[in-house]
Amino acid sequence: MLVCWLVVAAGAAAAETTAPPSAPDPTVEAMQPCATGDDPEARAVACTQLITGGSLRGKALGAAYVFRGKAQAQRNEIKAAIQDFSAALKIDPGATDALYNRGAAYALLGQTRYALNDFAQVLERAPNDPDTLFYRALIYVNQGKIESAVKDLSGVLKQRPDDGISRLQRAGLLIALQRNEDAISDLNQLLKADPAALDALYNRGRAEMLKGDNAAAAEDFAALMQARNDNPYAALRLYITRARLGQKDAAPLAAAAKNFPDEQWPMPVVAFYRGKMSEADLLAAAKAGKAATNASLAAETRYYLGQWALLQDDTKAARQHFEAAVAAKAGIGSLEAIDAGLELNKLAKKQD
Repeated sequence: MLVCWLVVAAGAAAAETTAPPSAPDPTVEAMQPCATGDDPEARAVACTQLITGGSLRGKALGAAYVFRGKAQAQRNEIKAAIQDFSAALKIDPGATDALYNRGAAYALLGQTRYALNDFAQVLERAPNDPDTLFYRALIYVNQGKIESAVKDLSGVLKQRPDDGISRLQRAGLLIALQRNEDAISDLNQLLKADPAALDALYNRGRAEMLKGDNAAAAEDFAALMQARNDNPYAALRLYITRARLGQKDAAPLAAAAKNFPDEQWPMPVVAFYRGKMSEADLLAAAKAGKAATNASLAAETRYYLGQWALLQDDTKAARQHFEAAVAAKAGIGSLEAIDAGLELNKLAKKQD
């Protein structure tokens, strides 16, 4: 988050004279209960007392509105937070902290047009602000503007090369753009810094799997299973990549099955791969999920059925399942929906 412009300046070096020290700034001292503390309710009350008390003027009053807006946001009073950030901007139109936080609040409400407008104004004044670039990238992802999101995340990483979250996010987007080598480069860097970064290991396996390097992918998924044998998604992908290499080994599936109830997702998919559930029953299990997750479950089910069909050399059925996974419209958050679309692209290239 951008640093608020109301800060206590560091004292200048002492002169050789014996002038008495300056008195503390009473405005800064009075602002502390409003600006700091773990209880957003208490901070909001303290800020309100300052705002209504009449002792603050100009930028100091604007700062109180910003601090109260942040407290309101923490209390999940997003509309109230926006009102406070807007009040701060009326006092000081150049308050980038108010602009940034108002943009973030608009984004939380799904009002992306207003959020992007505020972020654009922040970036006019601070063109490389990494936090603004990061949150604008998230909006671009939700809008399906993957190239724009990658560009913003690249801007973040130029300034913060050790930002693991931004690097992982960029790697996932690069996979969606079929730039697997670039994604693997990002993931290698993450794993060099932290060999136990399981998200990076899983996604590197995905990228290797999509580019056809099944041996490397299987190695990554096996490492994941060694770290956590209760990862059924890693078990499924390990089975698929090993089967592509002619090694159909159900042991990872059996290991994953020991850790979850049969009905817990994605255990029905695991059961299907182990020969303990029919395709019809698996599809029925996916439909029985909560309405909010039905699209995601449908995409996952169809993706793994498509992979199973490929293992049986049934390209027609695989294509139908992958198409159904994409048609489920599970969104950018569904790795299986993304990968199903990429598998369809690979099948189309083979057909051509």
